[in-house]
Amino acid sequence: MERRPYPEFGKKYMVGNLFLFIPLAGLFYLMWRRWGNFDPVFFLLLVLFAVGVILGLVWNRRRLKRFRCPRYGLSIPAPVIEERTCGEPIDYHCPACDIAWETGLREGGVE
Repeated sequence: MERRPYPEFGKKYMVGNLFLFIPLAGLFYLMWRRWGNFDPVFFLLLVLFAVGVILGLVWNRRRLKRFRCPRYGLSIPAPVIEERTCGEPIDYHCPACDIAWETGLREGGVE
């Protein structure tokens, strides 16, 4: 099996996370500024923040299951991870071209 780098997927994934992080950071800042008031606006911000975090987690999980082979366009639903340990690369193997595409992403977690 041949291995080839495909860093565009990892870059798009990280830029998407940045666009998710900025509004969540703004909501968190607004919540922090209203801390102690516990008025309806604070609780609205809290609910929006919680919904944003949950939707962000679902969205990230979904994006990791929608990898397409750059050569054949074949949808690959799961990365090839030998062991789910911190720092393990998240690569995708295409059976059509027998290439393991290296995304540049790594399995997260606490060491």
